[in-house]
Amino acid sequence: MNKQQLINHSKHIQDIGEEYSDLFASQIESLKREHAIDSPKQLETALNDLAESDRLLNIGFVGRVKAGKSSLLNALFFNGKNVLPKAATPMTAALTTLTYGDRFAAEVEFFSEEDLQEIRALASRYEQQFKANLARYTGDIHKRFEHNGKPIDPEEIRKLAERQAMMEMRSAPSLAAAKEQVCLMQASTVDPATLGTNRKLAADNPSGLVEQLKSYVGAGGDFMSFTKIMHVYMPLESLRNIRVIDTPGTNDPVISREERTIALLKSCDVVFVISPAGQFLNEDDLELLNRITLREGVQELTLVASQVDSQLHDSEKRARLDDALLNVSNNLATQAKRNLEELKRRTPEGADVFQALLSSMQGGVLHSAGICLTLENELNTPTEQWGDEELTAWENLVESYPDYFGLNNPELSRVNLAKLANTSRIQERLAQVLSRKQTITEQKIIALLKRKSEGLNAFHKALSQLAQGQITLVATANIGDLRKQLGVLQIRREKLEYELKLTYQRCIELYRTQLRDQLTKGTQNALDISTDKISSAQDTVSYSKTIQKKGVCNWFADKLWDGGKETKTYQQNTVMTGLIHSSLKNFIFDMEELLREISAAAREKLDKQLSGELTPVVAKVLKEDCSSELIFRAIRDVVNQLDNTVFDLGIDLPRELRSRGTLKGQEAEDYIDQVNNFFGDLENTTKRKIHQYLEHLKQSIPNDVSGFFVDALTEQINALENQVNNSAQTLDRLENMQRKLEGVSYATA
Repeated sequence: MNKQQLINHSKHIQDIGEEYSDLFASQIESLKREHAIDSPKQLETALNDLAESDRLLNIGFVGRVKAGKSSLLNALFFNGKNVLPKAATPMTAALTTLTYGDRFAAEVEFFSEEDLQEIRALASRYEQQFKANLARYTGDIHKRFEHNGKPIDPEEIRKLAERQAMMEMRSAPSLAAAKEQVCLMQASTVDPATLGTNRKLAADNPSGLVEQLKSYVGAGGDFMSFTKIMHVYMPLESLRNIRVIDTPGTNDPVISREERTIALLKSCDVVFVISPAGQFLNEDDLELLNRITLREGVQELTLVASQVDSQLHDSEKRARLDDALLNVSNNLATQAKRNLEELKRRTPEGADVFQALLSSMQGGVLHSAGICLTLENELNTPTEQWGDEELTAWENLVESYPDYFGLNNPELSRVNLAKLANTSRIQERLAQVLSRKQTITEQKIIALLKRKSEGLNAFHKALSQLAQGQITLVATANIGDLRKQLGVLQIRREKLEYELKLTYQRCIELYRTQLRDQLTKGTQNALDISTDKISSAQDTVSYSKTIQKKGVCNWFADKLWDGGKETKTYQQNTVMTGLIHSSLKNFIFDMEELLREISAAAREKLDKQLSGELTPVVAKVLKEDCSSELIFRAIRDVVNQLDNTVFDLGIDLPRELRSRGTLKGQEAEDYIDQVNNFFGDLENTTKRKIHQYLEHLKQSIPNDVSGFFVDALTEQINALENQVNNSAQTLDRLENMQRKLEGVSYATA
């Protein structure tokens, strides 16, 4: 049964139920809730949403700044043409999505006022930290000049101190990027108050759109410093059926943009992690892998060593290009395997993904050199028209491998440039994922159709049983017996309510007690498990520092033969904040899911317990004087009217715990202190939320439902009496209902 058939089937079954709903009081609505029956419109929307979200192959590209992402994207989707403008820093690199569209268009999203305040705050922190570093280095250099007897030159000391202070600030890329961003904003003539939240662009051809994009995401663009996200649409075959997600550099200092990036990455079918071959899989890349490969994150990764052409010279140079490329590939594979094995050891929860990456590298690391495809396209144009980057890359290749590259043999050059670009291999990988993605999409839709078909079949069967049960009741009941049942019910009402109240309250009290204990235990277990993940992100590194020994003899030794010194080893704490940030987010999500499942399971158990324990109480009081079918229906009405709210933790990570790269020394210790404080607050907050949830249940779940039950049973008997009074018409309608249900085939997935 396909989607439309199931929707039509659902409408047919529910129309029948609706037509005869007046014969069953609230029973049909209870059956709908019991079997999770959506309205035909809801079912259609759910299936359409699934098809819509899965129609596109989501491909993510992540990596450090200047890792070669833009060159690779241009090579893969635009045949090497520089369609995507290059940005300079993590801050100026907007989050970009590329999708097929009917025309060349784009939608720009600007930074909000909250984003701008955050950027300015980071820039202020940069200035404070830089001033402190500058003062410290100025004093140190001044003392060194005095100690060495050098003339004191304030200008020289200032330059040296500034250089060292700037170098130290490189360890805080988010702060440095924010400072640069603020400077760009201040230099811009654009008033952010006039930008609004977004802007739409359109052009008649790709070059026209690209020209407009440069103003928003290109280095030096007028609006570049205010652009947060860019959605690009182009009617190009290379973009059909896919959505490309080009992320900013890692350790994004803008929290709202980072959150959007992570949300998009979670929807990806494959993520290409781009790492420069010259610094392949460094600490930042490993932290990125940790961040996006957690259980609820990305599980399909492809490693790409970019800019491989830069590694074919100097020590890697060989007489034959193939030998040099093979040597580089083997070195990259060895390095990747070593780092991934270490990553498996650090984070066992991602072991399966990392092992899959290791297995995929049996034939070597997937390499790329996007600039080589650009060169391949430019061989027919004069070199005077080439960009500086392309010209430098070409000159290096010609100098190192003159037998493989040269303008006098363009065909041979193209073959070898294509070998370095390796675009075909990467496109093969995309094709493999696309093929598998179609299968995954079909499986998701089939699974949904199967679940909904099973639910409809159960509902269909329950309607038939309900109709047959009602036919039996109407056919066998008589007015005298029903009135007698009403009389017995009224006579024994007080005793029935008393017995029901005791049983009901005992069930509810047990439910609340067990729920409180299970939620508390679940919270504690989750908190205990999380400490191992946090510990795995902390480490201690050793570093050595040579210092001058004290004393006159040592001073002379230093002057005469560079002696009088000693090397000391120090220990420094480090922490991978990206791993901790991901672990915390996933931990909170896991805990929310765990506590939600606990509350849902407890409620399901309560429903069964109430049905199981209230029924014999009623039967004992009323004996044989009331229909068991009517008693069952009344109890179901009681259960269905109880509050069914599940537990919702609803806790967000504080801003100070966002990913800030690998921290060392005091910054690492401060970060861990904040993590520990968060955990302390989290435990107290969760306990408070559990208490509030239990109080909500205490207020929303009635303390006594005996009166409601008796009223519901009375309503059932009165309704049945009315139907018996009109038995011929009622039986005719019920039999028509049965015939209609029998005429509808059961759904097949």
